[in-house]
Parts: sequence; structure tokens; C-alpha cells
Amino acid sequence: MREMKKRFVALLIVFTSIVSFLPVGFSGHEAKAAASDASAIQVSIAGDKNLITPRNDTTLNETIYSTQNVVGGFDITVKDVRTTIDALQKLAKDTKTSTSDITQQNVEIVSINGTPVTDTTTLNEIGITISDYQIVNGAVPSVGKTIKNLPLGVNKIEYKISFRTQNVDFVPASKSLSGVDEANVGTYKDTEYASQTITIEHATDFVVNKINPMTFKAYVGSQNSFDNITNAFIGTASEKVNNTTPFLYVQDAKADSSMALRYTFDVPDSVSALKYVMTFENTMNLENAMVYKNGKKATIGTEYNIDGQQLTGSLAKLGQPESIVVKLDSGSGANKDIQKAYAIEIRYKNLNSSNDYSLKDAGITKLNYNDNTDVQAYVGKVFNVLQDKNATFKTYKGEIYIDQRAGMVSLDPTLLRDKTTVGYVLTNNYTDSTGKTQVVKSELKNGKQFIDFKASTTTNELQLDVYAASNGEITDTQTILARYLFKVNPINTSNFDMNLSFDVADNSSSTAKTPYLTQPGTTNLIDKFYTSRRTYDLYYGSPNSDSVKVSLDKTKRSNLNEYIKVWLADDVNSNNLTEATASVNNKPILATDGSGNYVRDTDLNVKIGTAKKMVVQAYYDEFTYVTDSSGNKVIKTNTDGEPIYTSEPIGDTYVFYLPENYGNQTNPNQGQKSDNAVLNSLKVKGYSLTNSNGTTGFSSTDYNYNVTVAKEDTTEKFTVIAQDANIASITATINSGDQSYTLPSGEETELPLDSSGTTKVKIVVTAQDGTTTKTYTVTLTNNNKSSDAALKNVILNTGDYTFDPTADITKVRVDTNVTNIKVTPVPKNSNSTITVNGQTYSDTAISVSLRGNQKTQITIEVKSEDGASTKTYTLEVYRVDNSDWNNNNNNNNTDDDQFYDDFNDTWVDLSKYEEWGTVNGKPAYFDKHNRQVKNAWITTGGKNYYLNNIGFRASGWKVDNTDGKTYYLDPTTGEMRMGWINVDNKVYYLGKNGVMHKGWLNLNGKWYYFTPNGQMVINQGMFIDDRVYTFGQDGAASW
Repeated sequence: MREMKKRFVALLIVFTSIVSFLPVGFSGHEAKAAASDASAIQVSIAGDKNLITPRNDTTLNETIYSTQNVVGGFDITVKDVRTTIDALQKLAKDTKTSTSDITQQNVEIVSINGTPVTDTTTLNEIGITISDYQIVNGAVPSVGKTIKNLPLGVNKIEYKISFRTQNVDFVPASKSLSGVDEANVGTYKDTEYASQTITIEHATDFVVNKINPMTFKAYVGSQNSFDNITNAFIGTASEKVNNTTPFLYVQDAKADSSMALRYTFDVPDSVSALKYVMTFENTMNLENAMVYKNGKKATIGTEYNIDGQQLTGSLAKLGQPESIVVKLDSGSGANKDIQKAYAIEIRYKNLNSSNDYSLKDAGITKLNYNDNTDVQAYVGKVFNVLQDKNATFKTYKGEIYIDQRAGMVSLDPTLLRDKTTVGYVLTNNYTDSTGKTQVVKSELKNGKQFIDFKASTTTNELQLDVYAASNGEITDTQTILARYLFKVNPINTSNFDMNLSFDVADNSSSTAKTPYLTQPGTTNLIDKFYTSRRTYDLYYGSPNSDSVKVSLDKTKRSNLNEYIKVWLADDVNSNNLTEATASVNNKPILATDGSGNYVRDTDLNVKIGTAKKMVVQAYYDEFTYVTDSSGNKVIKTNTDGEPIYTSEPIGDTYVFYLPENYGNQTNPNQGQKSDNAVLNSLKVKGYSLTNSNGTTGFSSTDYNYNVTVAKEDTTEKFTVIAQDANIASITATINSGDQSYTLPSGEETELPLDSSGTTKVKIVVTAQDGTTTKTYTVTLTNNNKSSDAALKNVILNTGDYTFDPTADITKVRVDTNVTNIKVTPVPKNSNSTITVNGQTYSDTAISVSLRGNQKTQITIEVKSEDGASTKTYTLEVYRVDNSDWNNNNNNNNTDDDQFYDDFNDTWVDLSKYEEWGTVNGKPAYFDKHNRQVKNAWITTGGKNYYLNNIGFRASGWKVDNTDGKTYYLDPTTGEMRMGWINVDNKVYYLGKNGVMHKGWLNLNGKWYYFTPNGQMVINQGMFIDDRVYTFGQDGAASW
């Protein structure tokens, strides 16, 4: 009896173990067929006994089956683990015990690329057929479906697996009515797994380049403003020039590296509509093609269009993957090997506003005529988005249209990203007469950076680089966030140049001398007026004359009929200006050419009197227009018949000092002119000149020099001083280009460098006689040696530390028994020169003794390859017991020693060691290295917690990305909850491991059911597993 009892207990243990592995719905009966075999999906080429080995994309939680070539179909199956009721009954009688096993299995295809299998019309149009799997010789017995004519490309197959577990009850002869052993068919349990999805990539080699390119068109603002085929802007005239939305961004996408017909597109927050353009290779015929989007047939003309080899359609989800199936017509005469169905998947990566560099407003300011709407400057509406494989930023290539009368323009755009967090650098990359690309930097004028958009007579391209900034001040000049390139399209060839000249005033005496200009404070004559120079000395012929004629070259005016105004001051430092009488009297008069325009005189006879300073400014008149009775636009006049207008200034203000009225002034000698064209000094700011003999410094008799400048320099500042104060001119040309630069003697002038790295500057000095010249040549070479003096890392053979290249001091903990430490610096540039405590490092770790000291300071000095910069790093090494380590300095308290480690992107609290702390008032956990834990579960005090991606204690529902399981974290304590919980009046059950339960649960003799989102079904009836169950107020099921 005792032996029988032992056998019973043993059998009970075995039975209990088996039951513990069964699905919840098995009602406690033993099942000999493994449910895992019945539910493990397998894929093979139709008719092939060999299974396709899948690959798993953990990022997308996706299982992918691939074939290189076109195949007829695919078998989607599970292993056949079925038995028969007869076999179960025999087993029950043989073993004299009740038994159960799987008697029915089924694999159901739910949808293909979003098309439900119930939509047989769509599947037939595409050509897809589904049939029951037929056993293949030599293959493992299986059950499932065969899908034939699956589209080439990326296919999403949604399926369900179900099976029936049949119970057979054994009744011994002693208890049966028949008097013999009976095996009676009992109840059964149907199990159906939730729908799952696999990816079948059909013909990976065949589909390569079948679509090339795939283009995405992202619309910011109304898409109706652009032609669907050409992308040309077709909106209103006012929209065209408004410098704000709508805009269109066009980008050619590359297929994902692992899938030829899967494309991923970055979708900024600003995008209001998105379209795709597929360009099929020339061998493919799109005539009569049909398109299916997310499983539904699309309508041609509204949802997609075909133009030659291009198929254009709209995308709507902007967040969820989209499936596009294109069925090519394979009718009479078509190449059936190519005219097939193709499945394309489009995925989206959403960009929030902090990464959105789309334009909201171009922010254009014109230097001249800024308030005149007839002088236009506006950006084009279409940008081509480029991504260089070696660049971390995107380039937006577009166009800008500028009226040449604007002179210069400033761009201060507003992007979707917060304007206070970005700054800009604006340049003009123009092509000179030799075909080389030159760079012109922007100039500060009137508080804004303006760029010369007319540097070249052929090609100008404005480049706007976007950098991180704080309130407009760039904080990181090394990292470009985005780049806009604008091809300059000049509009309105009518142009204005400020060309002044000076002559004897009308009605002057015959003894009046011709006025002339010199540099301020010198007697160096200047042959003519230059707009690049803002100040002059003007000698007008006093005392023989008290007036001068100031003239604006009327041939250089635009159709706005510019003119000048002149003011005088009695002191060179005075800003109390009085407009000259000739300027005041120069009123607009009706032109005699019948145009109806009003013009002003361009010649002013200015009476100087005792004035010591004259100021000249160009203007144009902004007239008010009305429509007359005939419908013509005419200039409005007042009651006296005078035109109504406002005077608007143009360009720079020019100051002319009048030394003849200073008193005791000696005029420049206009007799014999000097032939001295020698320089006394030539300097390049910040650098030394070296002549051809290797001698450093400038000499008037040496004419060729070399200068090595920093690698990153794009301009240099030159200062030249002539021996003769009456020099006629000093000009510079760069690499024999056609543009020349005036170098005023004694003044600093900035010259651009050639992008090739070598710039030859020829400086031609012309003597006062106008014929004698000397040429000085300076060759500037951008140093190709690095100026980087930073370390990437410091490697120590022992110690607890984290090296931060941005920190001056790194603290290191070692045990008290450590007597030396080996230091290996790792520079960013391997050609840097490094010393450790004065000892030169040469690829072998340098040993530093720690003996006799609790704290040892190690100094690492890095000198850049070019020798121009040096950076010093300090290691503070502490010898302490592990238990005593608190990383303090001279026993200073470190309770408040909390800081953010930018290099490792985490908070550090040197007072916290495997314990809770706070960061910005929020709970955080610090590990044994005093570092904030991120994206991880921790167990402390016997309880589980989760620290989120920014290192704060999480609360509420949490889905673990690694296994897909759902947990609940207490909203107050963050502790992982277990067992029964009530959240928002909904009941959930979390197992002993905290995982949210779904489906059937047998607990304390009662059955409960939880929906796929984990909510317990309460006080209602529900159809589950082919029958209706009723759930009470406590959630217990009855049937």
C-alpha cells in the first residue's frame, strides 16, 4: 500500500509538470503533441522540401524570408502534429488512462500586403492564388497554405494558426455500463493564436534597379500650388514672391541596404502632404498598370497618375508603413518575364521640430530699395534635397531671384526649428573668368550680414550654412546642421551704380581749378571716385572758387531715376548737417520724353562757403500711384499739381572732408609727378612673410614672398604702406583672376583665399606718374597640417574613471596597493606631439609613480601638428580603499558634487553609489560608478524598477522593447507591480514576474479572460473560441 502511494505521488508530480507547460485554455488535460510545434510557422518555396532560413530584424521586430530569384509560389506551413481520434482511443485503452492530443490544425492567411483574403477580386486582379498545402516528397509532414504569384519585392503576409485539442476519457470495465474498458470521446478545446505577420522578400536580385529613382515630394503648405508632373510652381503671383510657404522639397530616396524595394523617408513635422514618384526602368511598360495602396485598389487620376515611365501617387499615413503594389499589364505582346506585380514598402522616420530645417520664411532684406516692392528678391518654391554619403547634414538646393538694383541681400531665415537655437553663415560661391570657384563672405551693413550676389557675371550661388546657436550666436562652428544652396537668377537688368564725379561749378571764374580727391589726411591723389571707399578729402579750388559741381552719372541710373542729396557741416566732427541749397531746390519735374515719369537733376552746383565737411547720399523717389478715369495707372498729385512721393535712401553714405577750409592747409603738389612705386611695408595679419631666400620679414627690394596660413582660413587681412604718399594706386589680383581689389595705403584690407589651398596675390603699385609700377607677389598656402590639439581618450592600465575630452580634470580611483599607473593618451590627430609630466609620449605607455602620495596629479600636454595650438589635460589619481572612495578633493565634502557628463550623455553624482538620488528634482538611480542608469531595469531593496531613456524612474505602463511584454510601474514609487491591479476602473492581472496577462487564466479554481490589451472581461458575455462565455461581476467565467 505504501509503495502504491509513492507511485501515485510520482504520477501526480509528472501530471502537474506536464500541465504547467500547456496553454491556459487546455482545461488541465494532458496533451502529447507539442503546442510549440503546432504554432511555429515555416516558409519554403512552393514544392521544395527545404525550408527558407529567416533573418530577424530586431529593430523592426520583423521576421524576413528571402529568395534571390523569381519563384512560382511559397508554402506557409506548420509541422503536422495531428493524431486521430481512433489513435487517441487506442492509446487510452492501452495505457488505461485518459489522454488528449491535437487532432486538427489550420494555417489561415488573413491578408497579403493589406488585402484581406476575403477580397478575392483584388487578389485575382493582382494574380495571387491561395490553396491548401500539398505534401512534398521528402519534406517534413506539414499543414498550411500555398501562395502563388506573390508580387516581386517586399510582401507582408498576415496569418493565424489554430488547432483543436481533443480529450478522450478512459472508463475502466469496473465502471463502464458495457462491462469492458471504454475510451469515450470527450470535450475538445480550440486554440487560435492572434494574427501574426511575416515578411517575404521575393526575388531580391531581380528587383534591383527596377525602380530608379524612387522620389519623395514633401509639401510644406498647399500641394495644389505645384504641378504634379513637372513640380513647377503654379500658385498665385503673390505667393510666388512671398518668401514663405508653400514650399516643395524633392528627394531621391535610396532603397534600404537590405531590401531593394523598401524605402525609408524622413518626414518633418512641417510636412502637410507627401507624394511618391516611381521611375521604372525602360524595359517595363506602365500602360494599363493598376496600383493597390495598403491593400485597396487605387483610382487613377485621383490617387495616382502615370506619365511614361513614372508613376506618381499620394501617401497619407505619415507614420505607419505603407504598402504599394503595382500590377503591370502582361497582356498580348508584353514581356511576361518583366510585366509582373511589384510590392514596394515605404517606411517613415518622423522628425520633430528640433530636427526640421524646412523654411517658414526666407527672411530676405535688400540693401537698396528694401521698401520698394517693384524691386524684388525672393526664393524659389522648390528645393532638391541631397544627402552626401560623407556628410552628416542635408543640402537643400534651390534658386533665388534678385533684382540687380538691390545691390546686396541679407538672408535671415526662419526655419521650423526654433530660431533662437540656430545661426547662419552666408557666402557666395561664384565662378570667375577662369572657371574657378571663388568665395565671397558676407559683410556687416546696417546691423545685418549682406552678401554680394553679383560677384560673377556668369554664375553665383549663395550658400547658407545652419549651425547650432544660442540667441543668434553660433555655439558650434564645427558641425553644420543643414545647408541651403541658392542659384542666383538676376531679374531686371536695369541697375544703379553710385558713380560720382566733381568739376568746376557752373558760372565759376576762369581761374577756378579742377577739383580732385585724395585719401583723408594725406596728399595721395586718387584718380576717381570708388564706391568701396567711404571717405575722401576734396580739394575744390579755394579761394578762387567757393563752389563745386557734384554729379551723379546719369548713364548709371536705373529706371527709378536715382539722384543725390548733399549736406554740409561746419566742423569735421559735427553731425549737425545742413542740406545744401542746390540739393533742397532739386525737385522732381515731369520728364520731357512723354513717359509721365518725374525726374530730378543729376548735377548739383554746391556752394561750399566755410563748410569743412560734405556728405553725399543717393536717393530715389517712391511715388504714389492712382488709376485715372481711363483705367491707367498714373502718379498722384496734390492740389498744386505736384507729385506725391517719399524719398528713399540707397546704398552707403559718403563723406568728403574739405581741408582747404581748415586754415593753414598745404595743398598737394600738382607739378612734377613722382615715379616712386615702392612699398615701405607689406603685412599679412597674424603671419610672417618669407622671401625666396628663406629670410623672414619684408624688404622693399624683394618682390616674392611665401606665407603659410591656418588650414581653416578662407580670407586674410593685408596692410600695405607706400613710400610715396602721392602714390596713384595699389591694387591686388588673386590667382590672375579678373577681379581686382584696391589696397589703400596704411589701411587693412581683407582678401579671399582660393579654395584649392594655394592663393597667389599679385600687388601692383602704380606711382603718381601713372606709368611706373612695381609688382609684389605673395603666395599663401593653407597649412595641411592639423591644428587639432584635442585628445579622444586616455587609457590607463588600472583605475576607475571616465575620460571626458571636454573636461580639464579627470579624477581616477585606484586601490591603495597600486604604486604606479601607465598612461596612454589617444589624440584626435595622430601627428600631435604629446608629453606626460614633461616626458614625450611615443606610442608606448608612460609609467607614473604613485608612491608616497594619496593624490597624484598627472599633466598631459598636447601640441597640434601645425604647432599653432596647445591643450592641457590633468589627471587626479586617488589611492583609496573601495569602501572609502567618495572622489573628494582634499577632504572637501562631495555631497553636492553632481554634474552632467556630456561625453557619455549622463548625470554623475559622486556621492551616490548603487542608490537612489535626484536630478532636477526627479528620481534617478546611480550605479557603482556613480553614473545615472538609463534604459535599464534595476532591482534594489528586493523590488524592480525601470529607468527610462533619459535616466529618470519610469511610472505607469511599460512595454519592454526586448520581449514585447507589458509591465505596470507604480505611479508614486515606480515599483513594478504584481498580482491584481485596478487602473482607471479597469482590472488587470500581473503575474509573479510582473508581466501583464492576456487570454485565459485559471486562478483559485476560477477561469478569467483578459483582452489583448490586458483588461479583464467583467459583467458581460463574449464569444471566444467558438462559443459564448458569460463573465460575472468578479470576472469569473461560466458556460
